[in-house]
Amino acid sequence: MRTLRAETKWGLLLPLIAFVLFILYMVLGLQSRENWTTGQWVDFGVGLLLLIVVYVLTIREVREKDFGGRLSWRQGFWAGATLTLIMIPVSSFLLWIFTEFINPEYLQVWGEKMVEGGYEGTPGWGTYLQVHVVSSAVIGLLLSLIVPLFLKRNPEN
Repeated sequence: MRTLRAETKWGLLLPLIAFVLFILYMVLGLQSRENWTTGQWVDFGVGLLLLIVVYVLTIREVREKDFGGRLSWRQGFWAGATLTLIMIPVSSFLLWIFTEFINPEYLQVWGEKMVEGGYEGTPGWGTYLQVHVVSSAVIGLLLSLIVPLFLKRNPEN
């Protein structure tokens, strides 16, 4: 049975990098009411690029270290899916720390923007967590499906 070193390493590093980026966005004022839209686009672009890079690095590391340079699409998919499963609870915990202790105003502004966008009700931490988990799972699984297509190497050779 193979170890999950690469998936665990990157599954812990990715949320930590994202946490530091969230603090940087706060320092740069990208989470304020005035700059919210710009901040969301920057976060989306940087976040997606970061996710793609980490999924490529993880699956490539799994291919080289665990499978001797050979990797099927299925093996790559499971490496990415495992990374997603490790990343989601760690990132959720770090987001809770961020919204509770570092920038409590972030969740308030996010809620206001949700209501402006047509959300009915009072969005709070539970709604934010649900959006985060669902979007992380969907994007993570999509990357798990796509990235191995480019990194697979025929295991029969």
